[in-house]
Amino acid sequence: METLVRNEVPEAMARAAAHWWAERADGTAHHNNRGGDLASVFAGILADTMNEPPKVGTLERFEEILAEKIMTAELPYMWRSIWVDYGPDRILAEAAEEAGISCNNFPWKTGMYIDVEKGEITVRIALGEPKKIYPEMQWDE
Repeated sequence: METLVRNEVPEAMARAAAHWWAERADGTAHHNNRGGDLASVFAGILADTMNEPPKVGTLERFEEILAEKIMTAELPYMWRSIWVDYGPDRILAEAAEEAGISCNNFPWKTGMYIDVEKGEITVRIALGEPKKIYPEMQWDE
């Protein structure tokens, strides 16, 4: 069995980040690329139809797996900035696959910055305005 080495991400931050992403993986994502043109709107509608409601317990499993991955990722680029362009970054995709959650469930153009030095987590939903969610824990959008 492989022994995982902890990086500099505090457990509370990793769990807050994983919780936020788990809330976005619930199968209700709105796919918006901020294009505004008809093709972009239709692409988003089509992507919305590919959302898959997770089975019971999978969001909790995803949250645990992702928190562990954030705390043990060897390279900082894997956890400092976690994004979904049209598909999730590797760390999200791997956690989703291990938990049994569809990668189609993540909202487009959405990301997170984990700043250990400042002790803050900032998110952007669909390229909207940055919003600090940690340490304030403002989970609402």
